[in-house]
Amino acid sequence: MSRHLAATRALLGDWDAVRYFLAVAREGSFSRAARLLGTDQSTVSRRIAALEEALGRKLFERGPRAVVQSSFGAQLVEAALEVERAMLALQDRAHASEERVSGRVRVALTEGLAQHVVAPRVLPPLLARHPELAIELHTSDAAVDLARHETDVAIRFFRTPRGELVGQRVARLERALLASHAAKRRLRGVAARDLPWISYVHPSFVAPERAWLDAIGRRGPRSSARAWRRSWPWCARASASPWRRAATRR
Repeated sequence: MSRHLAATRALLGDWDAVRYFLAVAREGSFSRAARLLGTDQSTVSRRIAALEEALGRKLFERGPRAVVQSSFGAQLVEAALEVERAMLALQDRAHASEERVSGRVRVALTEGLAQHVVAPRVLPPLLARHPELAIELHTSDAAVDLARHETDVAIRFFRTPRGELVGQRVARLERALLASHAAKRRLRGVAARDLPWISYVHPSFVAPERAWLDAIGRRGPRSSARAWRRSWPWCARASASPWRRAATRR
């Protein structure tokens, strides 16, 4: 059996290996491939190294800024694409034959996210497609415990700890530095670490902006805006034609 045929069979036997291989081949970077796959760079690097060890050949040449396919890796791309097309077609057929989606799903998220994104933009098409589905939105700034089944799905602004939980990045939240025109004039020339920053403090995690301020070694006066907690569930169901959302506070 040729080495190329053995490598193709190795890819065919592991769909995850195909996903990781193609992600790195397309992105040319372990870090960008990790973002695409919703995981971290070390996991991607480890999976590719394990695949290379199983095949006995290098798939990528590591550079200081990018990874480049080896000649052997380039030969496997088309075979990997065929596997990907077959798996995607299989997934499409499986989804098309799914039974009706029904029942209650509890979703934990912040009140702002529920009011401005999920309720007006996500729920209408979802409930129109699955009218027997009931979504309960539990709004709070507290991090509920998924492992204890306090909720079914949680939309969070921080990375889910490793373990039995599965996480997937769904969006990016942009941040900016804000100051009044008077403060800008008054503080011109002051080093960033000496400015009177106002940062956000959350009881469950260290916010990125707070981590950045700690990293620059801020020395100026510190003020904090703490998360205000309030929790009450909203229940949304689909009914009537084409759909109608009813929200009730319990």
